[in-house]
Amino acid sequence: MGRRKAGKAGSDAEQRPSQRWRGVEWAVLGGALLLRFFGLLSLEQTGYADHLLVDAQTYWSQALGLMRGADPFREGFYQPPGYPVFLVAVSKFAGVESGYLPVRLAQLMMGMVTTWAIVRLGRRIGARLNARWIGAVAGGLYVLYPSTLLFEQDLLTPAITQVSLVLAILLLWRDGGPGSGRLFFAGLFLGVAAVIHTTMLTALLALALGLWVWKSELRRRLVYLVLGAAIALAPTTSINLSRWGQPTLVSDNAGLNFYLGNNADWKDTAFLQAGLPFRMLILEASPEERPLTHQRNSYWKSRAWQEIAEAPGTWLFTLGTKAIWSVNNREIPRNEDYRCRTQDGPMQWMGWLPVRYGWVFPLALAGGVLLWRQRRAERIVPLVWLGLHGSMVFFLVSDRYRLAAWPMVCLCASVGVYWLWDRVKAWKEGWRPPGPAWGLSVLVILPWLPIDDVTAFEPGWCARVSGNFARADGDKSLAIEHYREALDAVPGDMSARFHLSETLLLEGQPSQAAAILEPLLEVFPGSFPAQRLMAKIQKRMGQWEAVAVHAGLAHAIPHRGTSTDALYVEALVKLGRMDEARAVVDSVPKLGNQAGVKALLGD
Repeated sequence: MGRRKAGKAGSDAEQRPSQRWRGVEWAVLGGALLLRFFGLLSLEQTGYADHLLVDAQTYWSQALGLMRGADPFREGFYQPPGYPVFLVAVSKFAGVESGYLPVRLAQLMMGMVTTWAIVRLGRRIGARLNARWIGAVAGGLYVLYPSTLLFEQDLLTPAITQVSLVLAILLLWRDGGPGSGRLFFAGLFLGVAAVIHTTMLTALLALALGLWVWKSELRRRLVYLVLGAAIALAPTTSINLSRWGQPTLVSDNAGLNFYLGNNADWKDTAFLQAGLPFRMLILEASPEERPLTHQRNSYWKSRAWQEIAEAPGTWLFTLGTKAIWSVNNREIPRNEDYRCRTQDGPMQWMGWLPVRYGWVFPLALAGGVLLWRQRRAERIVPLVWLGLHGSMVFFLVSDRYRLAAWPMVCLCASVGVYWLWDRVKAWKEGWRPPGPAWGLSVLVILPWLPIDDVTAFEPGWCARVSGNFARADGDKSLAIEHYREALDAVPGDMSARFHLSETLLLEGQPSQAAAILEPLLEVFPGSFPAQRLMAKIQKRMGQWEAVAVHAGLAHAIPHRGTSTDALYVEALVKLGRMDEARAVVDSVPKLGNQAGVKALLGD
């Protein structure tokens, strides 16, 4: 009897610390919900609530096209189509007129599920290490990283891909190995994530490899993991085969992304801002000769490998540089710099959240090594981190792509805290010579090494975005002010120059608009929008010779629509060059059916 009581008392003593840390875990989840709630309130007070940027705008436009019955993918899947489909599903559930808020709320809830799953996974790791607090620490690191919150608020893919990833790992994490059902649904989750963001294919491969080497009996059941993934990937794969004859699982932009980060000028191409600078590069693929996405993808892929073959040493140096950049403490922008959101105003407090990649990385590295040494399911975590991180280094390094592995980094870092605490306790008992693993401590300096200023914060970027918001809200004077500020900061900002010229024209200042636009045309004469804009400016000033020149140059550039061609015809008629005008009409069949063009030609 006495033994039983002692055993029961011992059991209670073991449960009390566990219950205490369960309370901390709930506090982490409650804090996560509050941060997301106040984050959403803060966002709603800014222009970012109503105006989408770059990829977010593209995804939303594709979703609207799908809801109207149009085909936004007629040229192929340049980006994975899963996220626009998700946007359609949320919008139809909430009502199309509801706008962006239902999507943000849905992604907020996904962020909460992700946080819960990370806490749960951390708890399982902690149970084996007798450190019940690991789950709470992992969840806290995930929640208090500014990028987590900022990307969840945007209409982008991280929220849904991260929840799919951690739920898949949670399904696979089971003593004795996962059963067939768990393997199937884990594969399904990761397949869905890949249809939304193709990087998740590397996570699927890493998990399959980890399960293959973990237990021999799992090898026969891996077919269920593959089956689940295959079902999720079947729609995009079948469409690629039936419509374009391409054996592609999801999308066809790997070639371009690979080129952007793996050429002699990669520091320029990888950080090209959206708009005219990026368009200038895209035209090198001659889209009129390669109208389909997979054709352009093949061009960029072959061009990248050709340049690598010509200078393999340079490429290896590039990979090494990107590897160092990938763990840097600096936030590295891609299509948008989220530091613009946290510089001032209602969202500034998000930038004060304390977690930073630079000090988390060394802890994650130590924790990853410790988990790898467990030789059990724990290996899944560092293996998936390595897979996602490695694919980023191979293609493009940015904060957006680094975020894909952030749940794994948080889990590894929380184990790294345990490892560090264990070392401190050992030192208190007496000094011991450091083991071989301490050789990795030299990597602690990597996040703090100086990197190229191309990744540095650029206030001009923020000024241009503010100008776009002001113009969209109808405040042209404020937009002009912001665009001038952007140009003062970066005189070579082609997009700011174009938007400033366009806004000046709308404000009735055509001569100033022409003066602003001229330097852009000198650098990028093949820009259809810029040539069209200059033709409109010259028309406003009554300079029909100049209208004919610029509208003619625009006419010669492959484009859709006929409004610029009609302006070209008008200029030629004004100048008495009727034969040339009729030749233009003959070259554009749709043009001859327009009433205005018929009137110009006297038909």
